[in-house]
Amino acid sequence: GTIPPNESLSSPLSLDIRIEIESHYHLPPNPSRAEELRKIVNDYGFHHISTRIWPSLKCAICIISHTVKQFELKLLSTYWNPQTPIYPYAYGMSEHHHLAIPLNTNSYQLVPLPRSVYYEFIEAKDDDEEDDDDDHQPESFELDQIEGNKGKRYEVVLTTYDGLYRYRTEDIVEVTGHYYTLPIWELIGRFATEHVTEMELCDVIDSILSEYKDEFTSSPQYSVFIDNNSSHYVLAIEVDSDKEDKLKQIGKEICSKFDQKLQESNEEYKKCRSKKKISSPILLWLKNNTLTTGVREYLLNNKGGSKIQKSNQIKSTVVITNRSKNIIKFLKENKVLKIEL
Repeated sequence: GTIPPNESLSSPLSLDIRIEIESHYHLPPNPSRAEELRKIVNDYGFHHISTRIWPSLKCAICIISHTVKQFELKLLSTYWNPQTPIYPYAYGMSEHHHLAIPLNTNSYQLVPLPRSVYYEFIEAKDDDEEDDDDDHQPESFELDQIEGNKGKRYEVVLTTYDGLYRYRTEDIVEVTGHYYTLPIWELIGRFATEHVTEMELCDVIDSILSEYKDEFTSSPQYSVFIDNNSSHYVLAIEVDSDKEDKLKQIGKEICSKFDQKLQESNEEYKKCRSKKKISSPILLWLKNNTLTTGVREYLLNNKGGSKIQKSNQIKSTVVITNRSKNIIKFLKENKVLKIEL
């Protein structure tokens, strides 16, 4: 056949054809179903609403990881019936979507798919100054070389069938065991120079917030960043507008437990605190929806390009790096109260 000229490819469809095509993809109104859903919410609220809306629901398939655990906890504590299993879909990314699969239901442990990509792994070392040199090529290991290295951490490197060659993903995984001849790993965070991983931060914060369930309407959203001016961690937590009177009372408790549990779970953090290289952490109570929607709206309104392009690039994050200085500034401007030890 003959390829038509560009103007033929990009010519807009006539209005009548466009309306006809769109009508096939729009669900028609369903008043009876709307009334049924309204009655369910009025009678039972949103608690375990998943199986009330879909009585025959057998499972859910989605992506879960430590980086979105706070949202998972909110879903499980409010909307989801725990009797329905959740199957994590896969470990993947925009560059290649299907790299590893979960070992079990509701599991963070992943088994790689060796034929999906060609895997290499770079050992993640603390204070690896050589790795900052663009001319330095760090030693890499193949999939079968890391199977027995339980407890070791690596950055994942990919070569794909689509043309990516030795692509450094900046994802850090920790080997936790083996499945036959394949390693089992957990995604613990992103490549950085910090000693405390994102997974460790999430585990510590989630364990603390679970002790204060009655103080929050639902699992609150939080983020962490480092204040380089005084070398300390800053824990920022959204607060319900009707709970602000209790902030001072529980703020110091949460801040103290955050510091204590970080020292218990991470030896490097404990050493830095004892040598006074890191100051005691600070807690920022944030206005409601600062993290939920505020950061996203701030980025959409303060970056160039179309809204469609920008919305595809904005992701929720637990750890905010110092490269995102504008976001850190935005959080500080939206604090309700600052708690120091």
